[in-house]
Amino acid sequence: MSSNTGSRMNVQFNERQKKSLEAMAAELGTTQAGVLKTALSLLRVALREREEDNQIAVVKNGKVLKEIVGILDGE
Repeated sequence: MSSNTGSRMNVQFNERQKKSLEAMAAELGTTQAGVLKTALSLLRVALREREEDNQIAVVKNGKVLKEIVGILDGE
């Protein structure tokens, strides 16, 4: 028998956030919890890269299309 070592959290989202979370879950074919776990993983990468003085960008065919700024500034 395996034990569940995870923890449960209650989080309140406004209607816009709730709809966005539902849409992302449907698009990714996962649960809302799955979307949040993926988001945490991406944020972990962003924090690690910030510590290395690196930037995050959208790149296509080796060309930077957009730099991602401000996601670690709070909110």
